[in-house]
Amino acid sequence: MLSLIKTDFKLGDWSLRKVDMFSELKSKPFIVAEIDSFESTDKSITSSAGSKDPGAIVQYSDSNENSGLKIFMKALYDLKRGKRKKLRIAYFGDSMIEGDLISQDLRKKLQKQFGGKGVGFVPVTSISASNRGSVQHTYSPNWKDASFQNSKWGAYPFGFSGHVFYPKAQNCWFKLKGVKEERLKDFLAVKFFYGKADSGQTILVNDTPVVLDYTQSYNIETIKFNIPQNKVIFNMGSSLDLPVYGASIESELGITLDNYSFRGISGIELSEIPGAYFKSINEKYPYDLIILHYGPNLLFKPELVDFSWFERKMEKTMAHLKKNLPKSSILIIGSADKASRVLGNWQTALGVVPLIHSQQRIAKKYHCAFWNLYEMMGGKNSMVEWADKKPVLANKDYTHFNYKGAQKVGNYLFESILQNFNEYEKEN
Repeated sequence: MLSLIKTDFKLGDWSLRKVDMFSELKSKPFIVAEIDSFESTDKSITSSAGSKDPGAIVQYSDSNENSGLKIFMKALYDLKRGKRKKLRIAYFGDSMIEGDLISQDLRKKLQKQFGGKGVGFVPVTSISASNRGSVQHTYSPNWKDASFQNSKWGAYPFGFSGHVFYPKAQNCWFKLKGVKEERLKDFLAVKFFYGKADSGQTILVNDTPVVLDYTQSYNIETIKFNIPQNKVIFNMGSSLDLPVYGASIESELGITLDNYSFRGISGIELSEIPGAYFKSINEKYPYDLIILHYGPNLLFKPELVDFSWFERKMEKTMAHLKKNLPKSSILIIGSADKASRVLGNWQTALGVVPLIHSQQRIAKKYHCAFWNLYEMMGGKNSMVEWADKKPVLANKDYTHFNYKGAQKVGNYLFESILQNFNEYEKEN
């Protein structure tokens, strides 16, 4: 009976399969189209931009100081030599990095190599809080969450996370607790991120009153402790009109990497945050590297191969980022492989390679860096292999990595960054 009705539809990020009562009788595999190599009709776009190493980060550099990874590499170079104290990375993405997946492993490797402690930014609430392994994150239920998905920026001042939170009742709270890892278990300071309020505000941080400066559009309050803390509780008290973004656990020295995951978006939503607000955030909390990791949500139709509409919109977003974050390097990560079901068999969706071509053209046009995750995974049908072979590295939706797969990707990305840094170090 199920085979006679439509069952292949989506619920949020989950795709349901079409029931096929004859699937076991069909020969394997039926290939609708071949995707044997990463070839493009645009001769200026090739596999890893001509590199023989599929894991190489391609830098599309020009004479500008913020092209390619120039700013980030210089920052790493100075950090290693003690010429600067801090370096910050913002890792933007969709559900592929939800729960700090991939980014937590990249953070761990970078901090071990170059110094630093702490999980970085954590929003007030999160749909993936219970699944996050890099911090224990709990919160009261009485928060209002305004975001890209349910509001417009004119009505609510979203932060970099795409969210802003308001207490709906007195004594709203959220709590962050360290986990049993050397660089994540305790801390001596936290940063509290909040917006502009109508009057003076006082919150409680570990039961100690903290008076906030509420006059700026974006504010950061640093709370220091005399002895290492394993947990911090932010209680809003009676501050009901205070826009709150979250908090960051980070050290005064080394690398901080913030995870800005937002399920269901494609990256073009970042252009909704006004340039002046971008600047106000970055002046107080500057980033040396912006990572943009999107893709699966654009492949909602496996047969879709024309992404010119996405290129046009993403170019607007890139122009917005380059203008308002002029002192940040930008790294675009190409989409991972994603499989779709064809006559009972899973294979790389037809749109995967065309989408990666679009992402690489965008990186080239705006003189950014580009990392081809699809090739790094193994190319065509690699997601099927990651999900079906042991050790299992991806979920059976053939879209998302599991914990082990995400760890592998994070380690791959670290090695690619380190390779670029070693080359930069030799030249300087």
